[in-house]
Amino acid sequence: MIEILIFLITNEVAIRGSWDIDNHKEDGVFRNIFEFEISHNKELRKCAEFMPKNATYLSPDIQNELIWTIAKITRQQIVDDVLSADIPYYTILVDGTKDRTNKEIVSMAVRYVKNGQPVESLLCFETITFDAETNAELILKTLKKYGLDVLYILSQCYDGANVMRGDHGGIQRIIQDKLGKVIPYVHCFNHRLHLVIIAVIENIGMVRIFFDNIKLIYSFFHRAKIQSLYKGSTILNLVVTRWAGHVRATNVVYENYDEIIETLPQVKSHTSYNFDADDIALSTGIRVHA
Repeated sequence: MIEILIFLITNEVAIRGSWDIDNHKEDGVFRNIFEFEISHNKELRKCAEFMPKNATYLSPDIQNELIWTIAKITRQQIVDDVLSADIPYYTILVDGTKDRTNKEIVSMAVRYVKNGQPVESLLCFETITFDAETNAELILKTLKKYGLDVLYILSQCYDGANVMRGDHGGIQRIIQDKLGKVIPYVHCFNHRLHLVIIAVIENIGMVRIFFDNIKLIYSFFHRAKIQSLYKGSTILNLVVTRWAGHVRATNVVYENYDEIIETLPQVKSHTSYNFDADDIALSTGIRVHA
């Protein structure tokens, strides 16, 4: 069961599926693989035949408990690795993004030296607010909770957002003040490279106009009246600090191009939503440039 869960989690495959009314069972990948294994493994099949029907260990609660246990063991191995590193000092790396429910989720990672080589390990995910003071406290509390001494933080690596890098009210400054020591802030090199690439392509006229049109399409199609007519996938915004945001936003427009083109003329011809002159002008302009 644990091996199946690790395989599904590693490959980002949904564990559970829909309920099969006809067969009175869940039609999920986890159960299907488990049944497949039973059909090929005599020892496992024998266990399945004799295990109590009220203790099959296949329920969603058990799956979640196993996942939690796997995560706990993995995290403890990472902490033990940090504690037994070549030197006791480590760097913290924190980056955030919004999940499907629009909550801000941050990934917390640690970087340390083991056997002469730098190692980066993801420690956990946490839900945060946009308050720098609260988030700085959360970072320190999380490190302490998992057994890492915050006094051994060697440096801090974040993106360039003010809430993270601010010299006076940013998380990096608050953490230094709380611990009473200098802990240098390093602007993530990958983020810096990303910003350089964005700055370069914005100086190429045709490329800049193209992405300006992507922004315009996003803004236009997020109006409630337009959304009621549009049948395609959600248009994504261009966020400079988000990884590959330009690629994802462009792919959505590319994959839903026909739906976008079909929606635009409806703004002028539709009478139920009282589209004004600005709506009509924008839809016409986007269609001309598209």
